[in-house]
Amino acid sequence: MDSRNRIPQAEGILKNPALYFLNSDVLEAGAYDIADAVFHHRTDLGPHVNREAFWQSQLQYLTGRSKRDADPGKLRDQLREIVKYSREHGIAFVFVIPPQHMDVQRRVPELGVEAQYKQFKNDLAGMATVYDCDIDSSLTRDKNSFSDPFHMEDRAANQLVTDLWSGHPTLCRTIGNK
Repeated sequence: MDSRNRIPQAEGILKNPALYFLNSDVLEAGAYDIADAVFHHRTDLGPHVNREAFWQSQLQYLTGRSKRDADPGKLRDQLREIVKYSREHGIAFVFVIPPQHMDVQRRVPELGVEAQYKQFKNDLAGMATVYDCDIDSSLTRDKNSFSDPFHMEDRAANQLVTDLWSGHPTLCRTIGNK
């Protein structure tokens, strides 16, 4: 079973809402909330190293992830089914490839996964319009736009959303046209 697939667990909760309170994530979050509220504890789940060390550790993580996720396999077929369903039911559907910092983008060729990443983007473009925001832009060059190489800070995320909704995005390129 894929530990990243949380759908079966969510479906179980829909069938029996009491299971929500037995969910390990909910129990853990509740414990932190109680500790913070009752015992004046300050829960800090952030990294306990300096920003640069954490940044570099995340770039190292990319090496293992790129090998593990090189072929989307079944996920590609599932995405096709979702797009098909959307079209059949008049639901507008686009993909948004979120931006990653340029440090990550530079690692793609170094890791030898450039062809796979290009194929991934082409696969998506063959299904629906894609807003590819993982490109060289003022946003992806600015380290202050990211909390780590993969995740944007709120300010940058708001900037990206505003750009996308403008109708003429400059921080993403549009590919595909289905």
